[in-house]
Amino acid sequence: MARKGLPADMIAATLCRLPAKSLLRLRCLSKSWCSEIDSPSFAQLHLQNSTATASNLSLVLRHSFLSSVDLERLDAAVVKLDHPLEAHTFGTEILGCCNGLLALRNSDEEIAFWNPTTREHRMLPKAEIEPPPGDSRCAFVVYGFGYDSVHDDYKLVRLAQFYRDGVSSSEAKVYSFRANAWRGIGDFPYYLRYQRCHGVLVNNALHWVVGRDESRGGRLIVALDLGTQEYRVVEQPDYGERKFHLNVKELGGCLVIVANYHPEWVDLWVMKEYGVKESWTELVTLRQPAKPYTFEFVLPVAYVGDGSKVLLVQDNNKLICYDLGSEEVDEVRVEGLSKYFEVTLLAGSLVKLNSGCEGVANAVNLVGAGADENQS
Repeated sequence: MARKGLPADMIAATLCRLPAKSLLRLRCLSKSWCSEIDSPSFAQLHLQNSTATASNLSLVLRHSFLSSVDLERLDAAVVKLDHPLEAHTFGTEILGCCNGLLALRNSDEEIAFWNPTTREHRMLPKAEIEPPPGDSRCAFVVYGFGYDSVHDDYKLVRLAQFYRDGVSSSEAKVYSFRANAWRGIGDFPYYLRYQRCHGVLVNNALHWVVGRDESRGGRLIVALDLGTQEYRVVEQPDYGERKFHLNVKELGGCLVIVANYHPEWVDLWVMKEYGVKESWTELVTLRQPAKPYTFEFVLPVAYVGDGSKVLLVQDNNKLICYDLGSEEVDEVRVEGLSKYFEVTLLAGSLVKLNSGCEGVANAVNLVGAGADENQS
């Protein structure tokens, strides 16, 4: 790929800084450039650069359809995304995002992995939910999507929870991209708290809010390690005795706790060193103004600018920007934004879905939705 004496590694180091969609256009310049850009090693290099620089990011917005807007150009209009599961009868759910790939679902029978940049997708085989014998009711079904760096494999986890006569049971299954198959991994030894709250990917593990029993009490955070497929409880900061609604999210590659003391205020805690309780740091405190209260909840989306601000979604109908220094809040207006929406952050990538997982080992997980790459 070297031209006019330039070393190949120097050219690759320069190209990896470009948006993924721009790189797809450059493939037509020569066979050598096409070969380099299509190589698994370059896809890995591009991912690593995007992670290190927090670049090539965009927001995927879900309402009755999917759309996208560049994180660095939020004043631009959203762009509708045409995806492989699009249907007019029901909306598409985003089950998770990793390394520029989205896990999408229209129903239990239609699940796909999709790269919005390359437009490649893979349909997943059907996996029946198998309740225990008897008249058991399926109360919860949640998913989690991530890249298992130990086995160089993309995995989709499905947890189903059943109830019968006040007694609960569960089923856990994992889809492996490499094997293109589902397999059971035994019972889920906790009790899910929220419907449609899919697993949050941090440090090669998926995280959910759970309880130890079927009562409504309890606020544990449990992690499922994608490599070992073992569960562990994540230690939380010392909040005090006051009750709040607990949620978990990801921000800048770190696990985040959203503590909602409704209706008064919301705290965001970030675990700066994964697995170390003492590293929990209170990042954001967003207080309600005088009545009438202006929001029900806020959730973190991404650091913006030089990292001194945090983009948040408020009540799934507004984007706001919180200044970590001044603690001031400004509304972010995006042209064409739906009245209600969910947000996923995605980094555009060249990860392929038609040639296995090669070239993504050791890449850092990225959570979200394609940025410039979805803009022509």
